[in-house]
Amino acid sequence: MKVLKLILPLFLVGVLAACGETNNEPEEIIPLTTEEYQQMYNNPAEFVGRGVDFYGKIFVTPERDEEGTYLQVFADNDLDRNTIIAVQDPNLDVEDGDIIRVVGTVMEPFEGENSFGGSLTAPLIAATDIEKTDYMTAFAPAIETIEVNQEIAQHDVNLIVEKIEIAEQETRVYVKIENNSSDEFSFYSFNQRAIIENTQLDTEDNWEANYPEVQSNILPGIETSGILLFPKFEGESVKLHLEGRSDDFSLDFEPFNFDINLK
Repeated sequence: MKVLKLILPLFLVGVLAACGETNNEPEEIIPLTTEEYQQMYNNPAEFVGRGVDFYGKIFVTPERDEEGTYLQVFADNDLDRNTIIAVQDPNLDVEDGDIIRVVGTVMEPFEGENSFGGSLTAPLIAATDIEKTDYMTAFAPAIETIEVNQEIAQHDVNLIVEKIEIAEQETRVYVKIENNSSDEFSFYSFNQRAIIENTQLDTEDNWEANYPEVQSNILPGIETSGILLFPKFEGESVKLHLEGRSDDFSLDFEPFNFDINLK
């Protein structure tokens, strides 16, 4: 994207000037419907002047001048949705890798070249509001939340399942461990399982989300909390089969089995 990156400010100065003129004579901006928003990435010119409200991830270092800040984002965290953003704020506190919510208006699409010399047409958004957010809010919101608050204690180690959040592509299990014993307790996220009917689900990794993790080696007197990530739970109930062990090998820890209704 080097060529695109270098010419963005030159191209977008005029866009910010146009935004200023529009703000002097405000007009009603009709937001895109969900279907229209999908179509906009195939033909952005058709939706010029319409309103958008979406999430995206910045994938290059923002460009700035005295007029504003210029961003390239993957809208909806989709690599096929390269989107150009201009906002009248040269001091906007964002950087490469940030996840943002964008509210603004569709402008005439940007046409240029990518770093390989190929032609590129991308939607151009004049933003009226940009705010930083997180992966969960933007790309994996819960569609169902089950408050669990179940606790199992063994040998002065308490394991609590606080709640379960089911999103479209994943399930987040919120776990807390209290080590009230006199020995270190080990709990490895990759060793935990969920069972729905006759199907076993293993934990998954999502490094991009940066969810809090349960610590693996828990010293005496320490509490730790975090998220166990699974594929999407689909069913009436789930059994969480959670395992840990103590440095005192004379103690026999059974699996911490939680039977949880999902409906």
